[in-house]
Amino acid sequence: MNFTYTAAEHKAKKVLEECGLNDPTEESLKRIIFGRKAFYEEVPLKGKEGEIVSVNNRSIITINSDIQFETKKRFAAAHELGHYEMHRDIKPIFSDTEEDLMNWYKAGPHEMEANEFAAEFLMPSELFYNECERKNLSQRLSNIWLIVFKSVKLLLS
Repeated sequence: MNFTYTAAEHKAKKVLEECGLNDPTEESLKRIIFGRKAFYEEVPLKGKEGEIVSVNNRSIITINSDIQFETKKRFAAAHELGHYEMHRDIKPIFSDTEEDLMNWYKAGPHEMEANEFAAEFLMPSELFYNECERKNLSQRLSNIWLIVFKSVKLLLS
């Protein structure tokens, strides 16, 4: 199957390759983020799912510790990692609400790119489409990539 990738998806593939990962579930996102030279923390954030602050070549990725589902935390962390990899020199602070993450097409190009990065990073296209050939697709994909069922439905729509 031939794939056409956006710049954000190419970047996600490059980061996975640089980390020596074929499957993003092989390593925790926290360790991946630390390995990319950013700091990762989980603290309560009012009205936000995650944010990244980049100042003087240092970045802190913060994920809302009140998020109940680990799958949602993974997507928020991968989304912020996307901002780190692609936008940290453009804008020092990205702060994302749940609405920003889910309605990325309304939130502007940086949010769209961060979501494309996160989707490709968490569910590499080649692996994803291989799984599409099997039964109980949506639930299996959700379990394999440790993502929320809603993310699978977005990708399949």
